Amino acid sequence: MFSRSEKNAFVQRIREQREIEFPHVPEDKSCLCSSFLVCRELVRLGHRPILQCGSIYWRAVSRKADDGKMPTHYSMVWSPHEINSILSVATGRLPEIHCWVGLLETQEIIDLTVKFFPMAWKNAIGYDWTAKTPPDYVWSNIVSCQKKYAVRYEPLKDATEYGMHQITKILNRRKL
Repeated sequence: MFSRSEKNAFVQRIREQREIEFPHVPEDKSCLCSSFLVCRELVRLGHRPILQCGSIYWRAVSRKADDGKMPTHYSMVWSPHEINSILSVATGRLPEIHCWVGLLETQEIIDLTVKFFPMAWKNAIGYDWTAKTPPDYVWSNIVSCQKKYAVRYEPLKDATEYGMHQITKILNRRKL
């Protein structure tokens, strides 16, 4: 479908477009906006992408460094009924959620924000990332991605509906 160089050029265009269309969103917090732009561009190119939102679990501690006591995975867990999520929504911020794009025709996922996970892990937990470092972006078959990085992407219907609602609100505000 896309060669590595075509993927690199595509990702660069999306990142440039995100800077133009969503300048107020920091790149490390741009999973929803970036995923929307990826979907829009893939549709323009004749593909059928699916915005997916939900939870992710990405191994941050290598098996060798796992002492059995400390957390081992960086995660963003969709939990809309927990107090922190309720407060985030009430104050106009996204709750804990992660967004990416799925391509059914190739069984691939596209996630442009994985390169920020080690920094987020360090800021949240205080530990160094000792597992395999995430790439600049993921555009890969989901099974090979899971094997390579010990990651789990968990798309959830209500999280995806929430993400779609949020991006619609952002786009509608632009039209005013």
